Amino acid sequence: MLALRICSVVAVVTLLTCGVGCKKSKPEPASQPAAGTEQPAPLRGAAEVMAALQKKDYPAAVAALAQAKAGMASEQRLQYNELMGRVKADLAKAAVTDESAKSAFDALRQIESGR
Repeated sequence: MLALRICSVVAVVTLLTCGVGCKKSKPEPASQPAAGTEQPAPLRGAAEVMAALQKKDYPAAVAALAQAKAGMASEQRLQYNELMGRVKADLAKAAVTDESAKSAFDALRQIESGR
C-alpha cells in the first residue's frame, strides 16, 4: 500500500515538473519564410501564352499552353492551373464573337479531356 502511494506521489510530482518546465516556444515572425517552402521556378512558356492572348492569337495560345504543360514539373502544377484558368476565361469571353477563339476553346477542351 505504501509503495502505491509513493508511486502516485512521484507521478504527480513528475507531471507538475514537466508542465512547469515546458514553455511554449515563440512562433517565428510571418515575414521569414519557412525552410523548404521555396517558390517553384516560373512555368516555361507562360510568357508565350500570355503574349498570344494579348495578340488575340488564340490557336497559338492553346499550342503554347500545351507545350507549357508538357515541360512542367510537378511543383509547377499550381502555376499551370492558374494559367489554364486564365486562358479558359479569355477564350470563353472571346468565343462569343470570335470564331477562332471558339475553335481554340474547343481544341483546349479536347486536349484537357485527353481525346
